[in-house]
Amino acid sequence: MFRGRKERETMGRCLTIAVALSMVLPPSALAGEHLVDRAEIAARLRAANAERAVNQRKLEEFLSLHAPGAVRGANLQRVSAGLAALSDDEMRDLAQRAEALQADPVAGGVGKALLIVGIVVAVLLVLWALAVKSCKEQGPKCFE
Repeated sequence: MFRGRKERETMGRCLTIAVALSMVLPPSALAGEHLVDRAEIAARLRAANAERAVNQRKLEEFLSLHAPGAVRGANLQRVSAGLAALSDDEMRDLAQRAEALQADPVAGGVGKALLIVGIVVAVLLVLWALAVKSCKEQGPKCFE
């Protein structure tokens, strides 16, 4: 790698000088720009904790209202302990699902209702067509 002893000594001196200068000189003014301020870290942690608490409360309220009787009471405390073990992403996902179920418990009931209305209208149209056909076959007596 190095050809001689003199080159190794020169390289060692350069390295020693570079290390000494890096320890003595103040850090660059730009070095702190890529770091996150402690106050911002604390604010982010508080926001994450608050979001987690809100999500856990949403899930506990949902379970207290919609859980089977076997889960209520003392078992609800065990469920709450299990909720605390979830990751933030899992808790957020479950809270969003619980909120969607509370907003629309049928979860797609509008589509089902439209299908039922469509079937009823189709049946009425078929009955009307049969009545018109019957009246044409009977002639003028149909309207009496």
